[in-house]
Amino acid sequence: MLATTSRSRGAYSKTARRRGEILDAAATVFGRSGFVQASLADIAELAGISIAGLNHHFATKTHLLEGVFDRLQEETEARFASEDPLDLLRAAVDLAERGQNDPTGTRFFAVMSAEATSPEHPAHDYFLRRYTTTLHQVTASFEQLRSQGRLREGVDPEDAARVYIGLSDGVQIQALYQPGAFSQAALLRRMLNNLLTEPL
Repeated sequence: MLATTSRSRGAYSKTARRRGEILDAAATVFGRSGFVQASLADIAELAGISIAGLNHHFATKTHLLEGVFDRLQEETEARFASEDPLDLLRAAVDLAERGQNDPTGTRFFAVMSAEATSPEHPAHDYFLRRYTTTLHQVTASFEQLRSQGRLREGVDPEDAARVYIGLSDGVQIQALYQPGAFSQAALLRRMLNNLLTEPL
């Protein structure tokens, strides 16, 4: 019985690892070619798997895209678990630093977010939810900071949240064109510190 359980866990671990490799390949190809132009053949080749093997894990290209976004969502939720509003802002800055160290992920996000402005795009609803949720969370953090006297007088929480989100997404694009020219995290931290009565 124990041996069977061990084999089952080993098979599950191998399957999870293979799915992760496929999702890594998909994110790279989507970031390079966009969703519309990306092919399952290119993703399978990069992942070192046959198309039939790829389809065993993800039946369609849309399922692959959903898988990439599901993984991103899980990682994001894990990073933003704290109830302290300053911790949320710190996590956002850390996420920017991680993004700068992972240009493949940043490129994927940039290409997908641009493509998904079309309501017919399979990622449209994801980005609509993302921006709605992010705006709500960051605004709530600034409102909580204001109630605690930690937000500078005259700063509107929603305005600050929109400016922060716009700056965060914008500097990602700049970093793709000028890799290593500046630190996204340091720039965002300075911007946030200008809004706060205590530094991050």
